[in-house]
Order: sequence, then C-alpha cells, then structure tokens
Amino acid sequence: MNPTVGFNWLPNPKHSLGVRYRYRNTKSDADILNYIITHGYEEDSDIYQQSDGIFKRDNHTVNAYYEGQLNKELLLAVNTDYVHAESDNDDHAYYLYTDDPDHIYSTAKSRSDLYAIKANIEYDSSWGMFETGGEYSNTNRKQNYKNGNTDLGLDNTDDRMKQNRAALYLGWQNQWGDFNVGAGLRYEWIHLNYYEKGILKEEQKQRYNKLFPNLSIAYATDKCQASLAYETKVNYPSYGDLRSDIRYNTPFLYESGNPFLKPDIQHSLTGLIAWGDLQFMTSYVYHENAIFSLASLYKDQPIVMYKSENIPDYQTLMAGISYNPTLFKIWTLSAGVNVMKQWLTIGDPELNYKKPIWMYTLKNMIRLPANFVFRLNVSGISSGNSQIGYIHPRWGVEGSLRKSFMKNRLNITLSCEDIFNTIREKVNIRMNNIILKTDKNLDNRIFSITATYRFNSMKNRYKGSSANESEIDRL
Repeated sequence: MNPTVGFNWLPNPKHSLGVRYRYRNTKSDADILNYIITHGYEEDSDIYQQSDGIFKRDNHTVNAYYEGQLNKELLLAVNTDYVHAESDNDDHAYYLYTDDPDHIYSTAKSRSDLYAIKANIEYDSSWGMFETGGEYSNTNRKQNYKNGNTDLGLDNTDDRMKQNRAALYLGWQNQWGDFNVGAGLRYEWIHLNYYEKGILKEEQKQRYNKLFPNLSIAYATDKCQASLAYETKVNYPSYGDLRSDIRYNTPFLYESGNPFLKPDIQHSLTGLIAWGDLQFMTSYVYHENAIFSLASLYKDQPIVMYKSENIPDYQTLMAGISYNPTLFKIWTLSAGVNVMKQWLTIGDPELNYKKPIWMYTLKNMIRLPANFVFRLNVSGISSGNSQIGYIHPRWGVEGSLRKSFMKNRLNITLSCEDIFNTIREKVNIRMNNIILKTDKNLDNRIFSITATYRFNSMKNRYKGSSANESEIDRL
C-alpha cells in the first residue's frame, strides 16, 4: 500500500498553500540459478550456483508549498521537501552439487535524509517575463556493505556523506511578433564531505561551483514552427555510485562504486523544424566527464569487475523525423524514424564504439463507433553501439481496446504488450580484452484489463512541486 494524503488551503483567489505526505514501499524477492561453464581457468568445469535475495525500500516524502500573486506583475512560489529513504538488500549464494557449498552472505543498507527548499519569483513586465530564484538542500547519507566470506578479500564498508548544495538562477524571455527569445544563467555550488568508518577522507571531498548559461530562439506561425536552443547542465553521480565497496555478484562478476566520481557537465544544442504534420528534430550533446559503468579484471584474477568511471570526452548526435496526421477524422497516425550516433574511443587496447543505432515507431489510434478506441503500436531498433555495448536489433508490437461508459466517467481497457513475444535483450560488450555477451528473453508479453472511474474532479488542485527533484533522484 502506497498512500498519499494532503490538503490545500486558499484564503483568497490570489494565495494558496498546502502540505502533502507520500509513502512508497517496495519489496522484491530474487531466486536465481546460475549455470556457469568455465574454460581455461585452472580446469574446465561446470558450476551451479543458487542465489536468493530480498530487497526492501521505504520512502517517506513531505512537501509543503506557498504560492501567491503579490501584485499584478509579481508571482512568488515557495516549495520545501523532506525525504527519508531506507533500503536493505540481503543476498545469499551457495554452490550446488558439491561437498563444499561455500555459503556467501552479504548485506547492503542505506539511510538517507534530505531537506530542500526552493523560492521562485516571476515578474511580468513590458520587457518580457523575468524569472529568478534560489535552491538549497542538505543531504545526509549512510550506506554500508558486509560480506560474510572473508576468503573473497572484499572489505566491509561503512560510508557516510554529508552534502550542502545551493543554486541561484535568472531567466528572461520575450515575444516579438512571431519570434520568442530567451536567455538564462544558473550558478551551482556543492560542498560534500565523505567519511569512511567515521573518518573524514580529505582526498574524497568534493567542492564544485560553476555557471550554466542557456539561450533559445523560436519562430512560430499557424503552419510553421522552428526553434534553436543551447543549454549547459550538470548530472551529478548518484549516492549509490559514490559508495566505496566492491560487491559480490557471482564467482566471476563483481560490482564496485567510486567515491572519486566527478559530475557530468553536458553542453547541448537542439534544433526543431515543423511544417504542418511533418517534424524534424536534431540534438547534439557534448559530455565533460560522462559517467559509464566500465569492465576490467579484478586484481588480474579471472573476475570481471564493473566500476563507474568518468569519460572525459563523449559526444552524441540524435536526429529524427516524424509524421503525425489525422486521417478520415478517426485515425490518428504517428510515424517516426530516429538515429543516434556516438563518438567514443576507450579501453586498452583502444576500441572505437561508433556504429549508429536506428529507431522506428508506428503508432495508430482509431476512434470507433459506440465509444470504442483501438490502439496498435509497432517499435524497434537496429543494431549499433550504445556506450560500450553493441545492441542487437529488436522489435515489438503492443495493442489495446478501450470502451467508455457513463459519459466517459468509466473506462474499461483490454491491452497486450509484446504481442508476438519478440522483445529480447541481446548485448555484447568488448573492452580491455574482456568479452561479455548477454541474451535475455525478457518475457514481456502481458495481458491486462484495467477499469478507471472518474469521480467529481477537484477544482482546488494541489499546486506544490518538488524543491529539488534532481537531488531526490540521486538517493
């Protein structure tokens, strides 16, 4: 059960405030049989390993807000968040069909508390719309990992991170005839202290302060739209990526965090042109210190270790065209083709991961008599490189039929995902003289029936929003 409760209060039409509480609980059980065939390591052998685990996560979120029209030109909005998050991951692995089952127990726990506040002011003047404000957050994160098998040589860890983060921003946009022009500047500051077993690690402190500008221009008429935008933004590593432990997955696969990760600074240039039902879009992104999970050998042993690392130079280009007409007044069609190309050279020996990936979609919605709506969607991708992986082609079809009753208050929907059971996850990774191949039948075919009933809609809706969504996502 994941309840949400809250209230709104409108003392008058120009002012509102409210509080909302959300609780989210996730629990999952894993029961996996690993059949591992080894060649050339000591001697050829077949290994059967059974692993089971329990994952639990609890999230408590409280949001409060105030929004007020201070005068004709000035609007003030203040949002605050408190988040308490806990996660527990207990794993147990052991060998089958052997005199020495070699039981391996491990636990990973994390506890997080986040306080955040954001104030935003909008000022509407004859010179355009101005927006300014500030954000502040304080995060306290504890995480530890324990492995009961000391023969593996994996250290137990007890990490703690304390972070203060602040930002100031200013934006402006104005309309001149068919043109809209905008510009903005954001300043971000972060101060993070890292502790291992209660001891402050000076070399793992993180201090950042940087300016992020953005510019945009758009043109729009009844038949034609065009826009061009430049933006810089930052993607900070998750707190899970910053952990110091090395975790056991299988006898030949470990996973590691990296407390020295730097934030990924992204410079993007995006363009769009639309004429009637036809639309063309392109986007180029240059990454400073992109964050990848890379494979290497663990201490020159026949064990592959995945570790989050920074890539200093990574570029991607995305381009696409779509056609979105309405035919015969009842058939809404959306057809699109996109291509993604990356520039990445990495590894020892160096390899070039440059093959583009093509993607296509065909979406159909047909409105039938008697309040029936039929949908049929086809999508797929070609083979190509995504980060350090080589993706094999896949495609799938999904469909649904919806019937409305009681003046659209009640909707009954029959749906099926992956109708022909064709979606597979097939990926090859080749790096640092390591070759990893994954071939999964995802078993995505799902039949479902959904009933939705709309009660009287609320006129007084909750107007609050997250004070710092990106920081919450890092938890």
